[in-house]
Amino acid sequence: MRTFDPDEAVEEPQGDELPARDLADEATEGARDAALAALRSVTEALAGAEHRAGQELMAARVASALHDGHDLVVEAGTGVGKSLAYLVPVALSGRRTVVATATKALQDQLFDKEVPSIRAAGIGLVAAVLKGRQNYLCLQRLSDVGTPTTEALALGDDVGTAGAEGVASQLRRIVAWSATTTTGERDDVGFEADPRAWARVSMPAEECPGADRCPHGSACFAESAKQRAEAADVIIVNAALYGAHLSTGRTLLPAHEVVVFDEAHELDAQLSRSLGVELSASRLRIVASMARTSGVDDARAIADELAAAAERLGSVLRDRLAASRSVGLDPATSGALDDASRATDRLLEQLGSTGMPGGADLRKLSVRGAAIHLRGDLVRLRDPGGDDLIFVEGSDRSATLVRAPIEVGPLLSATLWREVTAVLCSATIPDGLEDRLGLDASARQRLDVPSPFDYRSHSLLYVPTHLPDRRDDVAEDAMAEELSVLIEAAGGRTLALFTSRRALEKVGAKVRDRVTTPVLLQGESSRATLLGQFGDDEATSLFATMGFWQGVDVPGRTLSLVAIDRLPFGRPDDPMLEARRVRAGDGAFSTVDLPRASMLLAQGVGRLIRTATDRGVVCVLDTRLATARYRGTLLRRLPPMRRTTSRDEAVSFLREATR
Repeated sequence: MRTFDPDEAVEEPQGDELPARDLADEATEGARDAALAALRSVTEALAGAEHRAGQELMAARVASALHDGHDLVVEAGTGVGKSLAYLVPVALSGRRTVVATATKALQDQLFDKEVPSIRAAGIGLVAAVLKGRQNYLCLQRLSDVGTPTTEALALGDDVGTAGAEGVASQLRRIVAWSATTTTGERDDVGFEADPRAWARVSMPAEECPGADRCPHGSACFAESAKQRAEAADVIIVNAALYGAHLSTGRTLLPAHEVVVFDEAHELDAQLSRSLGVELSASRLRIVASMARTSGVDDARAIADELAAAAERLGSVLRDRLAASRSVGLDPATSGALDDASRATDRLLEQLGSTGMPGGADLRKLSVRGAAIHLRGDLVRLRDPGGDDLIFVEGSDRSATLVRAPIEVGPLLSATLWREVTAVLCSATIPDGLEDRLGLDASARQRLDVPSPFDYRSHSLLYVPTHLPDRRDDVAEDAMAEELSVLIEAAGGRTLALFTSRRALEKVGAKVRDRVTTPVLLQGESSRATLLGQFGDDEATSLFATMGFWQGVDVPGRTLSLVAIDRLPFGRPDDPMLEARRVRAGDGAFSTVDLPRASMLLAQGVGRLIRTATDRGVVCVLDTRLATARYRGTLLRRLPPMRRTTSRDEAVSFLREATR
C-alpha cells in the first residue's frame, strides 16, 4: 500500500482510561452506579446487545455532571452510543431536559429509537419533539390561501426552486397533502417544498394570534406539539429553535434545568445565526400582502409602500452581492431600511389596538404581530451592537441582510450557562469550542472517548493524486470518471458529498450517464425520501451537499463508499469567517479555517463506518489531503484508516468489501 507520507504513521486515537471506581469523587457512587445499571438493562434488551466500555464511561460522567451541576463536553467517536449514554442518566436525574440537535435525522433517531428502548427497560421517560412554529402547517393560513396561482403571482414568485415546478404548483400539492397529514410537519410533506410556497401555509410565532383567538386553535398542529412538550421530561428540539428561544427572552420552550447539545461541533455558528436578525425582500412582500387584505384605512397605499420598499431592498442587496460589497451598512441599504421602517410604522399606526377575534380582527392580530416583529428587526439592523456583524448573503433570487454576533460566548455566558447544566457532545469537538461558547473553565470538564471500531482493517482512505487541479477545465470530467469507476466497483452503495450544489449537479449528471446503477441527486425529492430510497436499495448512490455531511446514519452494505469532492474550507468571502480571520490576525488559517475544515471533513468521513461489521472506502477527490503542508492536522482528526493513493487498491478493497 502506498501511504501519503512514510513519516505519517496511522495513529490510534487516545481516550480516557475506563476506570471502575475512581469516579466517586465526581459524583455520588450511587448516582453513577444507578446510571450504569440502567444503561446495561437498556442495552441488554437491544438486538445484538454488546458491552461498550466507552458508552458506560460517558454515561457515568454524564451522571456525575447532572448530580454535581458542572458542565461536560464529550468527544465520543462513532460507535460509542452517545445518545443512550446521556439519555439514560437524564431519565434517572428527574431534571427536565432539552436535547438540541443539529439535524432532523438525529431528532428522529432519539424519539423513534432511543426513547422507546429506555421505556422498554422499565425506565419512566416522557419525551416529545418540538420544532419552530413555522415548521408546522397552519390551518388558518391554509384556509386563506385561496387560488394558489393568485397567491403566488401576488408575491411575484412564479418559479420554485425544485426544478421547473412553480410555487403555485407546490401550493396545490401541499393543499392535497393537508387532507391526510396527522402531524402537519414540513418534513412529512413528501417533497422539498420551496420556502416561498411553505411560507404561504405556515405561521411564524410572531404572527400567530394565539390558539384561543384562532378558529382553528383546537386543531392546531403547532399547539398540539407544544402541549406535548409541556408534559414531557425530555424535549427534543434543534439548535436553531434553542437559539430562537434565547433570542426571544426564553419564551419558546418550557422551563428546564439541563440542556444537552448533541452534534455540538458547529454550535457556535448555529447559535450566531439564530441569535441574530435576517431580512429579505420576500419578507417585506409577505407583510405587504398581509397589509393589503388587513382592512385598515389606507391598506392599499401602505401595502404599496411596503412592496416598493421590498423592491428597493431586493435591488440594493443584489447589487451589493454582484459588486462584492457584502459587509456593513451603506447609504443605499440604510435608505431601503428607512423606507421599510416608515411603511411599517404607518401600518402599525393604522392597526392601533385590535379587539377580540371575529372576521377582520383575527387578520389584524396576525398582521400586527408580523409588523411589530418586523419593526423590531429593522431597529436592530439599523443599530447593531459592538460585536455584531452586518452582511449580505444568498443569491440574486434570495439575497438576505443579516445581523449576527461574531462571538456568541459572552452572550451565552451572561444568559444561559449560569442557569442550566450543559452537556455538549459530538464525534468531533473542534479545538477551542468551549472557549468560543463561553463555558466557564472552572465549571466544565472534558472527556474524550475513542470509537471502538476497527478502522484499520475495515476501511481505506483513498486520495487520487492523479486528478487535475479543481480549477482546470477538465476537472469535473476527471472527477466523474473517477467516481464512475469506484461506483461500478462498489455496485452502487455510494454517498457522494459535495461542497457546492453546482458541483453536485454537474458531476452527478455526468456520473449518472456513465454508470449502470441508479444515482439520486439532492433536490429531486425531500431529504427523507432520498435517504429512504438510498437505504432501501443497495445498488443506489446518493449525491448530496453539506446538509448530508452529518446526521446521516446508513449502516451495512448499503453504504460502502463515501466520496468527498473537496476539502471543506470556508469560502474566502464568507463575511462571518472573514471577521473571525481579521480578529485572529496572522494565525487565522490555523485557528479559524483549519479547525473548521478538519471538523467538517471528519463528519463527512464518519458517514462510512456505522457498525462494527461495516467495511468500505472513503475517497477524497482533493489532492491537497495527500500533498498540502497542513495535511497532518486534517489526518489526525480522521479515524485510523489505512491510506492509499492507488486506484487499483481502492477498487480491490471495494470489491472485497461488497462481495
